[in-house]
Amino acid sequence: MTQTVYQGFYDDLAAGNVTSAADLRAMALMSDTTVSDAGQEDAQTLSDFTDMDECDGAGYAQHDIASVAVSYDATNNRLVVDGDDGDFDAGGDIIQVSSRTVTKYMVYRYVDGTDANDVPWVSEDIGPFTMSGGPFDILWNTAGILYIGSA
Repeated sequence: MTQTVYQGFYDDLAAGNVTSAADLRAMALMSDTTVSDAGQEDAQTLSDFTDMDECDGAGYAQHDIASVAVSYDATNNRLVVDGDDGDFDAGGDIIQVSSRTVTKYMVYRYVDGTDANDVPWVSEDIGPFTMSGGPFDILWNTAGILYIGSA
């Protein structure tokens, strides 16, 4: 699985917005997304992407990540961002058929709901998953949503 960390995360880290991030969200992205194409790691806002291709199945909702925690793991020399696992079906347990398969998720810092201001942090390849009338839950890696190590 490929994980992409965006310039927006590093900008937020330098500005102190990582340790105070209270409003992180995750979105499920379908196969036509360009968020991992070459050069996209330079994205500072969601409007920098050519095609987000967010899931379009009825019943889908972005996941508001609760209990966001940022810590330093001294044993492994890394900054760790974590939060509660959750679901993309807003507790409804059903996402109807989407037009394409879901192939990745993206975590971003919600600012005001406009692509020009919301800040991408990380995306990761998953699946592909076919949305066909069932739940879609996300469980973060045991290392957290995102971690940045130092040598």
